[in-house]
Amino acid sequence: MSIISSLPQGDVEIYTKDSVVFVKPLSKKVNFKIKTPAADKFPVFRVFSKENLFTIGKTEFKKMVRNTIFAVSTEANRYFLTGCYLCKKENSLTMVATDSKRMSFYKVTDVFPEFKPAIIPTKILSVVNKYSGDE
Repeated sequence: MSIISSLPQGDVEIYTKDSVVFVKPLSKKVNFKIKTPAADKFPVFRVFSKENLFTIGKTEFKKMVRNTIFAVSTEANRYFLTGCYLCKKENSLTMVATDSKRMSFYKVTDVFPEFKPAIIPTKILSVVNKYSGDE
């Protein structure tokens, strides 16, 4: 951000060589060098299988989020409390959140496939809740 804010008006040339990104404003004799990790050092993303996918109505999912997200902990050192726990038991899907002082849960009864329970980060749930419509 400091490099971008200090750039002068005009064209900028950006190129890479090995593991270094060069930023060079054409109107001034200044060069910025940004060292980056090599491409082969980045983590490989896991591939998810389709057998773990299921569908749920948007309205019902938004109700789940609204009724649980307020109880999520904001303490970063308690990472297991900084999201909503989503699990399936028998024919119900349950979302649970707690900050160790209060607890909220919401249950939807329907037929869902088996999947591993997961803690969904609050940020993701907030974005989904904010940008999805009501239908």
